[in-house]
Amino acid sequence: MEKWEEKIAEANRQGKIFVVNFKASWCLPCKKIAPIYQELASTYTSMIFVTIDVEELAVSNQKTHVP
Repeated sequence: MEKWEEKIAEANRQGKIFVVNFKASWCLPCKKIAPIYQELASTYTSMIFVTIDVEELAVSNQKTHVP
């Protein structure tokens, strides 16, 4: 959560667009789009690209008791 808030604050400070890719290791469309997402992140350096693994997010929420 701390990293998420840092990236949002960075985007706000710098006036950059914040692009988020939610993914899961078992998701075939996620795997197919990953190289394209990486290419976009490399091409559009004026934007902030972040990838969130929903499985890690779920584990994190269980540890902190957030629904």
